[in-house]
Amino acid sequence: MTAKKLFNITILSLLFLLFTFTQFSLACEFTFNYESIEAPLGTVGDIGIRVYKTHNNCTLQSMDEYKFEKDNIQILEESEWQEIESNVYEKWFKVLLSEKGDGYILIWKECSKEGYQEKKLPIKIKESKEEVQQAISGDYPYKTDNKVSNLNGDIKYEEDKFIIGDLVFELSEFDLAAVNIEAINGYQKPVYVYYDNTDNKKLLLIAGEDLYYRFDYQLDEE
Repeated sequence: MTAKKLFNITILSLLFLLFTFTQFSLACEFTFNYESIEAPLGTVGDIGIRVYKTHNNCTLQSMDEYKFEKDNIQILEESEWQEIESNVYEKWFKVLLSEKGDGYILIWKECSKEGYQEKKLPIKIKESKEEVQQAISGDYPYKTDNKVSNLNGDIKYEEDKFIIGDLVFELSEFDLAAVNIEAINGYQKPVYVYYDNTDNKKLLLIAGEDLYYRFDYQLDEE
């Protein structure tokens, strides 16, 4: 990921911590580029994580052994791990704040030397961005060359497909985590589903009062 775009939200309750990545003396430490985040539903921004390894003989053979968990956010893009200096590794996520409530992103690892370690970035999601309000009023909120149509109603998930009314949307092309699928499938209120009204019926957006998932991001100039 080349652009390190910060959350573009100007509200008093937004808590930003500017980059203060500091190396620690312990064997392995994690730092995020924020101490915490509080922002509206529909916010898109970048979250960075650094791992500091200060011992020479790490028992973890790959950075892929560092695991992530999340809640109430959708990962839109994810960078590879980069060693930015000796034994200091950095990774970036472009995320969408996708469900109202208390969310987080968490990194953890378990090794024979240090045992289990974790670091959680708390995320509070409340209110809604203007584009969310626009979407749940029946108006697609982004510029696009697609022929956009929408359908309003209850949505359900079956065998890698979202179904609303008579429309079926395949999910094979989307990297949507199980926790996100579960949240959409379990949502108890009607949603607006926006899609490209051509032969391929490409899913673009699922928008509800408390829930917002984008599948058009690569088409949108942020």
